[in-house]
Amino acid sequence: MITPITTLKLQFYSTTRALDSFLQNMSNLHNLTIDMIDNYLNGHEWKQIIVEHLTKLKTLRFRMPIYGLNSHGIEKEIDELLDTFRTPFWLDEHQWYVRCDWYSDFTSSSGCLYTLPYAFDLFTSAVYKQSKWTCPEDTMYWTFDRVQKLTFRTSIKQPFDIHSVYLPNIHDIKTNVPLPDKLWSVIPTFNHLTSLSVSLSEGDTSFNLQTLLDQASHLYTLMIEDENLSALRVVSRLTSVSIRQLVFIPCLLPDTHFFDDADCAVFARSSLARQCEVLEIHIRSRASVMNLIHTMTNLRAMTIYVRDDDDMQSSPVKHLRRNFLTRKTNSMRDGLNSLWRKLSIQKRKLGTMKNTTENDARSSYNTEPELIEWLQNNTQRRCWISCSSGWTGDFYVKLWIG
Repeated sequence: MITPITTLKLQFYSTTRALDSFLQNMSNLHNLTIDMIDNYLNGHEWKQIIVEHLTKLKTLRFRMPIYGLNSHGIEKEIDELLDTFRTPFWLDEHQWYVRCDWYSDFTSSSGCLYTLPYAFDLFTSAVYKQSKWTCPEDTMYWTFDRVQKLTFRTSIKQPFDIHSVYLPNIHDIKTNVPLPDKLWSVIPTFNHLTSLSVSLSEGDTSFNLQTLLDQASHLYTLMIEDENLSALRVVSRLTSVSIRQLVFIPCLLPDTHFFDDADCAVFARSSLARQCEVLEIHIRSRASVMNLIHTMTNLRAMTIYVRDDDDMQSSPVKHLRRNFLTRKTNSMRDGLNSLWRKLSIQKRKLGTMKNTTENDARSSYNTEPELIEWLQNNTQRRCWISCSSGWTGDFYVKLWIG
């Protein structure tokens, strides 16, 4: 006997007609949560589906994108859309309320329509600047306690402006700095924050960012995206009681910036570097790899994107072996006894796989036997290795340090 489905959560990518057809077979459904990716329904269309197919439905939660609105008359269109959710079926019979956030300029318009309270873990406030709703003016509907991830970007032309929203349970933020002052009124506490990803702008942003770090006592991961090489200098001035993972995200363009020896040396002596356990960084010189490994004493895992301008063609495996892995010091011998290193030199490319030549592949694969043999002779741990060419003059290396 097949147990009828009473609770359903799904993302729906197809047409509204396909949704109607799909829900015809869900007559026992009590709770429906649906994230529609490509289309939206108005209140009359939802009512028809519910009355015809979902007569037992008690809870309805949805999020729908709004596209194709007339930029010159968008507010009128939004009002007409919301009016379809202001009927007795929605307000009196079920007490289901909706909210619409939207943005419009001379060239485009878009929005998002969702039920209240908000039912999803990700809340994006990239461009939406206006909001209207069908619920009473009650603060209980403005507390989005299910939201754990917040994504937004601000600029002079598009300031941070979330209307009547409180996010008390944020674990993950993706944004750019400097941070907007209004962020502190939207997020009453940063005690739950564990991951922060920021894009840097020109100028000194460390003070603004430090204010947040001082209030985020459980923040573990800090990710920095930067196009002008200020990331290491900014991070070197920051402090945190909890950050243990630092990720510097390179801009994947032909002119990708790689940090030089001087920047790496300053960073390695910083407060965050000394306590860092997991690091991902893009550097210009292989000498900086050795400096970071030796200086950052708490490091357990490391991903290094390397571009060595002085020795583009030399084997990265041989270089690591010559300059770090076979160094005969007491500390290194002690470290090798418990070493587990996983080294992976993997393809990074801007084009397609068709651009890889047979010579590149043959050269990459030839490094595997040498590395495997060396690891077998010097460690008691297993190692998994994959090698291939990178884009001109660079590669990346992963190391797990025991």
